[in-house]
Amino acid sequence: LIPAGVDGSRDNQGFLMNRQKDTNSLNLPDGGVSYVDLMDTMTFAADFSFEWWQKYSDGSWLGIAGLDETDGILIKSTTELQVRIDDGSGDNLSFTDSRGGWHHFVLTRSSNTLNLYRDGVIDVSDSETAAGNFEVRYIGTHYPGSSHFEGSLDDVKIYSKALSTAEITRNYNAGKRSHR
Repeated sequence: LIPAGVDGSRDNQGFLMNRQKDTNSLNLPDGGVSYVDLMDTMTFAADFSFEWWQKYSDGSWLGIAGLDETDGILIKSTTELQVRIDDGSGDNLSFTDSRGGWHHFVLTRSSNTLNLYRDGVIDVSDSETAAGNFEVRYIGTHYPGSSHFEGSLDDVKIYSKALSTAEITRNYNAGKRSHR
């Protein structure tokens, strides 16, 4: 017998599992204006890490998260991430093209230095410097009026510290089985 509340997307305790079902990730339609409003703004004055899994087919200026025009994380192009921290023009971090499949990303700020990790390893040849408060309220856009993500986001995590390479690799290895 299957206990009440358990189906192919839940474990026997009723918790959601990610078994490659579209229902378990945040699926944002192409051309849509869907996003998640956290209903409160999180402010990071010092070190932080922003972690997520993403899957998309194509596009540019796709918002991952943010608050407004001056605070956000966006896919600027298929090989460039733009990070805006109290800055409308932002800092650009290059990464390996990740269209088509699931990929794990972690953006860290440690002592005002930004680093980007892709699939458990650092994926930028040069780091950027970004001081100021980073603020987040929305997931799937950097603010409601513009730049909505078109694809799937999963396992979004925000830390009030810069994760170490070992922690990032551990998180990647823990999630890669469910993101094939």
